[in-house]
Amino acid sequence: MKHKLLLILIIFIPSLTGIYSQNSIDTLSDFNRITLHSYIPPQVEGLTPIIESQLNNIINQIIVKNGFGGTSNKNRFIITPHIDILSKEITSTAPAMHVYTMQVSLYIADGIEGTLFSTYSKTLKGVGQNETKAYISAINNLRNADSGYTEFLQQGKNKIIEYYTSKCQFILTEAQANAEKREFDQAIASLTAIPSVCKECYEKAQDLSIEIFKKKLSFSCAQSLTQAQAAIAQDKWEDAAQFISLYTPDMDCYPEVIKLLNKISAHHCAVNLGGAKSAWATRNVEATAEFLSKIPTDSDCSSDAKSIMNSISGSLDAAQKKSWDLAYEKYNRNQVLNETRQSSDLAMKNREMGFKEKQLYDLKKRQIQAAKEVGIAFAKNQSNNVSYNLRDWWK
Repeated sequence: MKHKLLLILIIFIPSLTGIYSQNSIDTLSDFNRITLHSYIPPQVEGLTPIIESQLNNIINQIIVKNGFGGTSNKNRFIITPHIDILSKEITSTAPAMHVYTMQVSLYIADGIEGTLFSTYSKTLKGVGQNETKAYISAINNLRNADSGYTEFLQQGKNKIIEYYTSKCQFILTEAQANAEKREFDQAIASLTAIPSVCKECYEKAQDLSIEIFKKKLSFSCAQSLTQAQAAIAQDKWEDAAQFISLYTPDMDCYPEVIKLLNKISAHHCAVNLGGAKSAWATRNVEATAEFLSKIPTDSDCSSDAKSIMNSISGSLDAAQKKSWDLAYEKYNRNQVLNETRQSSDLAMKNREMGFKEKQLYDLKKRQIQAAKEVGIAFAKNQSNNVSYNLRDWWK
């Protein structure tokens, strides 16, 4: 019954919102890519605020164009430039023009450990009415991709995959240690930073991130229960459900959660039974079917719903019954009709089981998504503290 109640609750929460500020799972589809971040070091020759902004934009365009853009919760891997100005000239033309020749080197690296992964260099020339315009004219040529870009980026990608492959067990162990110290957000952030292309490590990290996320939930269970009870007191039943929607039977606080789930389930039963009765009083077949379909067959009030359904079905003529069947099928998400459906008992059981399996699958997706949101939030709070070690790779 405990598992059934959890499934009942999920029905009333089509998408997870509230304390975790969830986006849909699709909006995070680029989360687990290998992502690179543009970093412009202050020692770039000739750097001004205008040039820095333009250079950063160009590198970001290279990142996105080559599939390394996306959402990430860690700015560990970077593309960073170094520029050597080889010559500056002023033409004898009217008006005089500034000519810059420079060598631009791009580096893909682990900016935290200072490990260089890949290098690409190109000599560029730019012309402009002043030094800034000439400089920007030169670096704009970085947009012109050549065969060297492909090898440079692929080598960087391979090195990042090697990093996660070689350090996977260390990352997992460190995350577990952080979780033991109740540093749940930091632990989750390190796990959700692993890209999906590192399949084996990614899957292990995903499972561990859910486990740690559940520990985080258990630790904060008392607060969630208090918030849910306060929401119920304000007649905000959906909000109450959201506060405790991710708690599962394997958590210590689940008995208390069950009490609230029972209360919420009973409330929804009463609301939907009342809605069905009111709708049928006006012979609104579609609305009646919709209200009844929201009452799961394993809920406490399912017998009352069945009685109403039988009463309605027995009072319909052939044309009305056809309309009734069509309306109920449209909204039938969590139960199977009995005598009004031409289905065997076995087919009904299989259909209900398939639904429940889907709900459990959806719950896992929501837990993964919620864990990712925790990782992103933690990383955002830490982003201003990132300090990169470039090790003077250009020397």
